[in-house]
Amino acid sequence: MEKAKDKLVIIYSHAEQDEQLTATLLSHLAILQRQGLVRQIWHRGLIPAGEAAETALQRALQESDIIVSLISNDYFDEFFSLLEDSLHREDEGGAKAFAVVLRDCLWEEYPLLQGRKVLPPDGKPINSRDWDSADQPYRKVAEGLLKYLRNETGPVPPGPPEEETAPVSGETGYLPPGTEEVRRFKDSLQRRLEGLDRETHWNPGDYLHIDALAQQQKGNSFQKKAVPLEKAILKNKNAHSFLIIGEPGSGKSVALRELAKKLLQPGSRGVERIPLYINLRDWYTAENWTPGQPPGPGSLERFILQTLLEGQPPATRAFVRRHYQELYRNGRFFFLFDSFDETPAVIDSYEHSPLIDKLSEVIYLYGLDGGNRLLLASREFKRPSGRFAADISLHIRPLTEEMVIESLEKAGFREDTIKQLYNHHNFRPLIKNPFSLSLVKDYLKNHAEQLPPHQLALYESCIHHRLDPGVLAEEYRLRPDDIINTARAIAAFLFDDPRYGLAIELQELNRQLKGYPLNAAIKLLRDQRLARLGKGRFSFIHRKFHEYFVALNFREDPRQLPIEDIPRDARNRDALVLYCEIAEEAEAKEAVRYCWEEARKLNYEASPDESGLLEAGLSKKERQKRLKKAQPRKIIVNDQYYQSINCLRFLVDGFSSRKHLLEPYSVELAEFILLNVELGDDLILKKFLIESISLLPQEEAERLIVRIFDKLTLTPNPYLQEGLANASRYLGKLSTPVLEHLARFYFLRTKSLGYPTSKEIRVLKLSDNFRPLARFLQVREIEKWLFLAVVILGGLYLLDPFQGGIDGWQWMVPVILMEAALFIFVVIPWVSVAFLSYMFWLVDTKTRGFMATIVSLLVLYLLFMSRMESMDAGFLSAPEEALPLGSKVAVWAYNVVIVLGMAWAVISVIYTAYLGFKYYLQDLPRFRKIRQNLRPTAPRPEIARHFRSLKSAYYRKKYIRLLREREVAPSGEWPEGKPPYEKDDEASGMLAQLEEKWRGLG
Repeated sequence: MEKAKDKLVIIYSHAEQDEQLTATLLSHLAILQRQGLVRQIWHRGLIPAGEAAETALQRALQESDIIVSLISNDYFDEFFSLLEDSLHREDEGGAKAFAVVLRDCLWEEYPLLQGRKVLPPDGKPINSRDWDSADQPYRKVAEGLLKYLRNETGPVPPGPPEEETAPVSGETGYLPPGTEEVRRFKDSLQRRLEGLDRETHWNPGDYLHIDALAQQQKGNSFQKKAVPLEKAILKNKNAHSFLIIGEPGSGKSVALRELAKKLLQPGSRGVERIPLYINLRDWYTAENWTPGQPPGPGSLERFILQTLLEGQPPATRAFVRRHYQELYRNGRFFFLFDSFDETPAVIDSYEHSPLIDKLSEVIYLYGLDGGNRLLLASREFKRPSGRFAADISLHIRPLTEEMVIESLEKAGFREDTIKQLYNHHNFRPLIKNPFSLSLVKDYLKNHAEQLPPHQLALYESCIHHRLDPGVLAEEYRLRPDDIINTARAIAAFLFDDPRYGLAIELQELNRQLKGYPLNAAIKLLRDQRLARLGKGRFSFIHRKFHEYFVALNFREDPRQLPIEDIPRDARNRDALVLYCEIAEEAEAKEAVRYCWEEARKLNYEASPDESGLLEAGLSKKERQKRLKKAQPRKIIVNDQYYQSINCLRFLVDGFSSRKHLLEPYSVELAEFILLNVELGDDLILKKFLIESISLLPQEEAERLIVRIFDKLTLTPNPYLQEGLANASRYLGKLSTPVLEHLARFYFLRTKSLGYPTSKEIRVLKLSDNFRPLARFLQVREIEKWLFLAVVILGGLYLLDPFQGGIDGWQWMVPVILMEAALFIFVVIPWVSVAFLSYMFWLVDTKTRGFMATIVSLLVLYLLFMSRMESMDAGFLSAPEEALPLGSKVAVWAYNVVIVLGMAWAVISVIYTAYLGFKYYLQDLPRFRKIRQNLRPTAPRPEIARHFRSLKSAYYRKKYIRLLREREVAPSGEWPEGKPPYEKDDEASGMLAQLEEKWRGLG
């Protein structure tokens, strides 16, 4: 027997449960002393009276040969630093360290415990109910320590398995992996993906359309029809790089993992390559990346290998070490990189920063090297730059309104509840995201279908319903507030330290956060699907929960509110939006004042015609006349321009439900909106200003909507008109002038040959303000069938299959044509508008009188024509001298009207076709040349030159679509500081929308 060890030290927490378990364990370990294997078993109960506990513990650790840590959540919170010290002493040869798992905890998530001596075997907790008897776990611990002290197994460090000592790729004697080896590796990847699903608590019921319907863009073509993500990737075998764009919560991560599982299946189309799912949000590194010292391919490869090796069994680790390089060089991998925008280095970079540019290039070049395939997923904001030149880009679509309605109806919610959601400014856009929709549905179920008062209530309700006070008190001696306060501390630490982004190592949290039930809270958050824990790193399950806890911190201490993040659109911005919905009135007013002061700093060169347009009592006709001649207000695009837009966006997002806070600024804001929309020359600014109309009092908002709609009648622009319609949605009951403009807008924008679809009508019916428009569009739907019926009946009338020869009806051809035309183009629309729809009552009195006069004359004419059969029609073919003068005049007038009408129609059609064909012929070769020479990156001056060179609206719109479809990344600045808007037409609106996306202003 070896010489007895001098001292064995046992460290345990002060938790009552731990002390009870420790007392029982000490009685079982007494055999170590009785057999002379140790001279003393020291524990906290042996500290002499009067001596400081911490001093005695430190002295005992320095004198010990064996250190036994009794692990539990409370132990990690209380003695984590002592655990680190004991393990470091073992590494230096000063002592031997054991970890005994007292209670269920997250010990396996700590890398410092990986490969250490953990008892009972496999780390099964002593207090587990799965033991055969109450004494069995204590016996297992005692046996483990006895074996070591008797040197029966010896403290020989485990060497590498035989597989790991075999030659690796590039060495002499290396053999490529066989089919069976590759199959076993794929099986381990499959198990890893299933483990990730368990870590994230993925439940298919939480997501709609998990096959991730996407819009596909490829080369010169644009597949407008949405296709399942898996199909788009598996079908395009010739494409080597893919870019997936989707908003947070749209299901990107789940879709990528499902894709990887499909690629791993035997006989799948991607079987020739091995899919490697890598989440870039875990790319934590001690390296301080900067534009001057960016990451390189080596750093990316080390992260990939670390991801593949961590937590894997020995055989898989050996396969990766031995064959990774060979498989990589032979192009055998399909890299599936997730969460580019959540990479720690990207989170704290600004949009279009050089670091994002370099990181995009590193991933692109490394992923395609050797013939491998590559897929990268990100949200739109802080997406990869143009250096990631994807062969195919796939945009995961937000849920359509019809899909959301269907989901809510299937969940059994009342129609009134669905209507309330669609009439709420903050929740209507929220429910288009699958993750947010699931939160809304949970809230409605738990609160008798009452809408939450603000967004913060969604997360609050979710957390409180998942943290059972009874379970917390019984198993953890904790309250829900203890868990929430711990989560707030974690969120605050992550936001304060830019090194960590949205994820952090558990060990680092234990070092930094003292005085919190950290490990118990983290375990509960993970078990309740509120946090993700994998590979020793912690993160909240969704960035919105992260922002929720940060917002709680703001509410607790608003003195340190990072209000300066608003104009910069920095990392705290979204958390500030949540906070402002529930902030105290004083703090909320200060945020409003700050945003308005920043927004009004917009730089511009004033127009000399501004005062003339603000004159009181100016008629609509006179104002339209002055607008045509007015010089524009030149908006200066600089840093202040973007800061003003960001502040306007923040006011809309954060204060739409608290509009009364903006009343002191309503007059100034209304004038600011009106002048910049009517006279400003920047469409993007106009769009955000129009959105902010919803912040104004009802009467003032309606006045602006009518005036701006009047202005847009001169140059219709759907980009701005759609914004006006959305701003109208969240006001009170709309006045007649506003409804009139909205009816005209929806009348012109409906699809399907100018007729609405039943889905469009159904969505409009949900809005209290738009319900009259829904009735109007329903009439348009009726018109479609009436039109078809008239065409069929008119055809039958013309062919006259029921009567005799030609002589019986030939003379009636002009009359029948005129009658059919009147029915189709005049009578039916008038009747539907006047008697069935809301439109008739929206027009002014003069127009209604004119419509009534026209229809009266038409009715008299039709009555006359209906009596023709009972009259002697021979007078039409009688000699001219036999007719009375009145009849002659009637016949001549009728023939003149017919001839002149047909001549005018023919001339108009020919002239219009000539103009369109002329511009079409001129633009066709120009557009083909532009498309042929288009590169992935294009300077903005070149884009402006191409846009202006195209004279027809058709090809200007087609050019903008081409830029969007090719994912062209712009560089430089516009020649005149802003895009080349051509009279603010529809193509200019499309360009503004694209520029908004390029600048990250969405």
